[in-house]
Amino acid sequence: MNFKILQKFDDSGYFAGQCTFQVLEGVFAPEQTTEMSLPEDADHNANFYKWDGAAWQAEKKPTSAEELVGIVVSHKSQTPHDQEMRALVQKLGTEEGYRINRGDDLEWIVEKIPQEEIDAQAIDAELSEFDSKIASLKDRMATAMLIGDEEQIAALRAEYQGFMSV
Repeated sequence: MNFKILQKFDDSGYFAGQCTFQVLEGVFAPEQTTEMSLPEDADHNANFYKWDGAAWQAEKKPTSAEELVGIVVSHKSQTPHDQEMRALVQKLGTEEGYRINRGDDLEWIVEKIPQEEIDAQAIDAELSEFDSKIASLKDRMATAMLIGDEEQIAALRAEYQGFMSV
């Protein structure tokens, strides 16, 4: 029996593993396969390999959220390429200044957060911190008034005036 090792690729042309094919007269190799092996120096940690119809082309894998912006990764596809891309989106997509957006079809998209939104979040955080300090002050003032601690009440009034003068 005569066997060949074929390289499989997905609908987009990305390497999807190997398969063994038994050569028989009148039987053709499976679709989306090629006999051409990947380059001998193929680095699967740094690159994806894409079949262009004549040769395998190395395509650098994204290493930051910035490199993922504009790339849409299917939610439905289970190809090795898309599975790895989803993992990269989940790993890198939450870097500071970026977020993961699940589109209408639940696809995976990394987008840069607009500066106006970052500024608004910072303002919201400051307001939340201020509200928390005021709530704490109110609770301590109520306790001081209940127990009649005039010294503590005076200190809390001064603290309140300090908050309001900023």
